[in-house]
Amino acid sequence: MENRRIKILFVVNSLKRRGAEQQLFSFIKALPERINVSVFTFSNRPEDFPEFFAQDRIKVYLNPYQGTCNLFKIWPLVKCLKRVKPDVVMTVGLGAALLLGRLGAIALNTRVVYGL
Repeated sequence: MENRRIKILFVVNSLKRRGAEQQLFSFIKALPERINVSVFTFSNRPEDFPEFFAQDRIKVYLNPYQGTCNLFKIWPLVKCLKRVKPDVVMTVGLGAALLLGRLGAIALNTRVVYGL
């Protein structure tokens, strides 16, 4: 079996230090090295959970457009999807992460879209 690298993009609403984000961080750290990990967050506050940014194997993409009804939120995600070209997109949480994460991934023909 080949040892192909797999690219996973996690789409989250924010990286605040809460239960789901703590679990995600622990999960990512336990993944094998052959998995490239990127995280797109709809928040633009890197100080909320600095450990994500301190990990060399995690590339974090922030959304510069804030506000719950800001329709421009989709464009940074689409740019991120085009840049990363993930094999798997995992949406973590509800709201923008679930809706926009799935729509963006499906629009760009990502093979696997999964929501947690």
